[in-house]
Amino acid sequence: MVRTGKLANGRSGAWLWCISFGLGLVCFILPHEAAGKVTTAWVERFNGPANDYDAARAMALDSRGNVIVTGESTVETVDGFIITTCATVKYSPDGQRLWASFHNELGSWPYALAVDAQDNVYIAGEVGKEKQGFNYLVIKYSPEGQKLWVRHYNGPGRIYSNDSANAIAIDGQGNVLVTGSSEGTAKTGDDYLTIKYSPKGRKLWAR
Repeated sequence: MVRTGKLANGRSGAWLWCISFGLGLVCFILPHEAAGKVTTAWVERFNGPANDYDAARAMALDSRGNVIVTGESTVETVDGFIITTCATVKYSPDGQRLWASFHNELGSWPYALAVDAQDNVYIAGEVGKEKQGFNYLVIKYSPEGQKLWVRHYNGPGRIYSNDSANAIAIDGQGNVLVTGSSEGTAKTGDDYLTIKYSPKGRKLWAR
């Protein structure tokens, strides 16, 4: 009877351990499984006016949770030419398109986007043509999509040099900082180039 008692107690202990382990495993797996599931809130597609190539390059959120996306899009000019230009689109938090703005300047490509404390939108990229060089391109839009100012910068390299801004940020005073690569003199080759603009678009310095 002693052996029977020990055997029964041993089995009970083993079953209790198995049950406890199983419950713990379920409690561990279920939250992780739930966390791994992603629910798609909405999907929006943007087709440019030329019904051709469009590509998103950068995205940011403003203080109201609106989604701003920028990239290149093909448009048809009044002369019937198809050009690649910068397109910026703003969506509400539930995916409703609020506005779309095009920078109809031949050969403009956006690579970076930032939003300031007042929800103004800033785009940085490049503008130009092959064999004719590219310059920095910086655009400021109001929260309603109105283009406030556009700035170009041509570096110290040869006439048809290549300069391309690929990052942008806004400081605490609303100044705009853009950086990227710039074709320098024959002695330096391609360099880093950082420019600081005031909120009104005045160039404060370039280094």
